[in-house]
Amino acid sequence: MIENRKLQGKFANIDKTNVRPESGLTWRSMLGLLYTIAIVQPAVIWIYLATNSMVLAAASYASIYVLSELFNIAGKPLTKQEILVFWVGSQLASAGAAGSSLIFNLYYRRHPLVTAFHLTTSFPEWFAPAPYISKVWDLRLLIHSDWMLPILVVAINMLITAVVVTSLGFIGRDLYVVREKLPFPIQQVTAQLCSTLSKRERGRLEIFAIFATASLVYSFIQYGVPTLADAIFDWPVKTIPLPWLDLNYIMERILPGASFGVGTDLSTIAIALVLPSQVIVSILIGSAAVYVIGNAVLVSLGIFTEWTPGMTVQGAWSRSMLHFWTGPSIIVAIAAGLLPMIFSPRPLIESFQRLIKPAETAEKGFYRSRVWMLVFAGGAIASIAFYHLLAPDVPILIPIFLVLWTFILTLASARILGVTGIAVNVPHAYQSVLLASGYGGVSGWLVTPPGISGGVFEGAQWCAYFKLADLTETDPTDLVKTLAIVSPLALVCGVFFAQMFWTLAPIPSNLFPCPAWDVSIIMSLQFVTKQITLFNWTWLVGTFIIGVVIQALAIFTHLPISLAGIAAGFVTPMPYSISQLFALIFAKILQWRLGKEWFARNRLMMAAGLLVGQGFVTAFSAAVAIVFKSMWVEVY
Repeated sequence: MIENRKLQGKFANIDKTNVRPESGLTWRSMLGLLYTIAIVQPAVIWIYLATNSMVLAAASYASIYVLSELFNIAGKPLTKQEILVFWVGSQLASAGAAGSSLIFNLYYRRHPLVTAFHLTTSFPEWFAPAPYISKVWDLRLLIHSDWMLPILVVAINMLITAVVVTSLGFIGRDLYVVREKLPFPIQQVTAQLCSTLSKRERGRLEIFAIFATASLVYSFIQYGVPTLADAIFDWPVKTIPLPWLDLNYIMERILPGASFGVGTDLSTIAIALVLPSQVIVSILIGSAAVYVIGNAVLVSLGIFTEWTPGMTVQGAWSRSMLHFWTGPSIIVAIAAGLLPMIFSPRPLIESFQRLIKPAETAEKGFYRSRVWMLVFAGGAIASIAFYHLLAPDVPILIPIFLVLWTFILTLASARILGVTGIAVNVPHAYQSVLLASGYGGVSGWLVTPPGISGGVFEGAQWCAYFKLADLTETDPTDLVKTLAIVSPLALVCGVFFAQMFWTLAPIPSNLFPCPAWDVSIIMSLQFVTKQITLFNWTWLVGTFIIGVVIQALAIFTHLPISLAGIAAGFVTPMPYSISQLFALIFAKILQWRLGKEWFARNRLMMAAGLLVGQGFVTAFSAAVAIVFKSMWVEVY
């Protein structure tokens, strides 16, 4: 736990876990949430359909600033609790993407490849209306009786998932926020932004404004100019490549098979400004070990046969991850979460003692972990039953196994998030379980057990939300209430907005190209038709042994290396690792010129400024694009 103590020291000045919480769920924060759902969400859905990018997180930072400034001008500044509730609610508004996801499901069921594999009739009615029978595709209707069952399935899935992930979040809060007091570096950024915008601290606001302005200019060149040029003049303009500069054409001459480039997205830089240097270096080591050196070795051995000269950084990364590194990434994530507890088991033992003996816990009533263990158990049972109803041909032992799987991996992922600030969502975990089981149907590939699908990001993210509540002295129950309010409202509005866009033009089309839809379908069908294998037990055992060695070296030799960072590197594209390295160099220069104390005091505001500037550009560009594209469609 030496690494933990160092990290806790870096952020001890703003740890608020023992402060009495206050409510942030007021009419003012609710007004902000309505603004997000009614104004920001349509822009986010449009950008997703046009570019496959989900920019809700960046837009949320911009919305925070706009809302706080409006109330400040009115002479009634928002409290940091209200700002936090608004920000978390903005993140939860992603439920609105369900509308476009339903259209994707219908497109998937009608896809020529599905027909070629003779799978059309194997798709269940709860997934999407039957093609060539239902008229919803030809009429472009989402608000139609044929959609009642798929929409009902989405709603029930959301409800069960909310129960499961919030209960896991409270359990993680007990382990990592209350007991172990992990720093959660990225949450420190948001907490500091909430505090600064509510208190109007002049010195910090100046730093914030400088970095926000620089980010706004950069993001306008990178994102705004191409978006506006295409929307207004129908000109294909390319400026700064997004999300990275592809350098594979150079690297392949030295190391064939490597995936290499430089990230150009400012959100990656913002994250790196608040990460400890040993975490950034560890992420770089993990990413380079698999996607540069590992890929090159696989090519030289004739194993990575899909690689061909000229393959892009995206292609080399995704194909090697899919076929070779998914299994090891799962194992190293588990090792990163569990090995520190095994080497230093006392905090874990004490935490689980508190789960078993609630009378001895410092938490009372609603916050008792035993309560949330029972809630999780109830949600897990509901998830298993609902999943079995939708996919009865899948052996019941699979969702039962996933309950334990998700519980363990969520705790591992939450701990990695608490140490590194990076959420590790293990890719293809659910598909791996189905492949290992020998499942031969179709329905099981189209649905995952709500909240226990093997993807652990959401439970860990809720643990991070509760850390934010502690840092800003906010009542954690406000976040649960916000979820209950925002999710159904965002779902209804998301369906309405998707219908509105579908009325404007077909999806996909020139207006809404949906560039990743065909790729996603091809990837999914590889699992359905069993053309892919994810397990190599020699690699998995070897990866775990390497994880044990790394953790032992970090503890007993005090090497500045983080197994959690290496685990994050296993699922981080190499360009992002390189851009984080540049951010670390920039941070060291600032510390050299302005002092370590100055940098430590202002690093959070610099990161927040970068995110807000980027958010402004994405939100503004999307709004203008919607207006002009709508006019173009009407004239056409």
